Amino acid sequence: MNKNKVRSHALKSYIAVLITVLFLTFLFIYPRYFLKKMTGELIRTSKETIDLVQNEEWEKAVSNAQSMVKRFEESRDPLKLFINHEDIDELEEAVKSCLQLAKAEDSGQFLVELVFIISQSSYLESIETLTLFNLF
Repeated sequence: MNKNKVRSHALKSYIAVLITVLFLTFLFIYPRYFLKKMTGELIRTSKETIDLVQNEEWEKAVSNAQSMVKRFEESRDPLKLFINHEDIDELEEAVKSCLQLAKAEDSGQFLVELVFIISQSSYLESIETLTLFNLF
């Protein structure tokens, strides 16, 4: 009977270690994947929108700005788990102001905001880490 207890305890320990390894693997892979996907879409859309603004295609530029706002709003809360909240708030402000600037057809400031989005998105990709500070 004692051998069964030892085997049962060993199996439970093995399962606990396996779950921990899987969780840590997820924790270090998924945030990076999620961030790269979101920032990649923002960068790509921003670059497309820059071309549209330079060609004065305002309807398409507004549509792109709306899609950036929608994509960012879908990603905002999960991003706050592994990126500093202040960095996310800055990017959110820039994305939302792009929509307003597109509707106002203010090409000068709109281009500045788009370049900031590209820059900030690239920066976020480079600093992505999981810290306790980001969790709280």
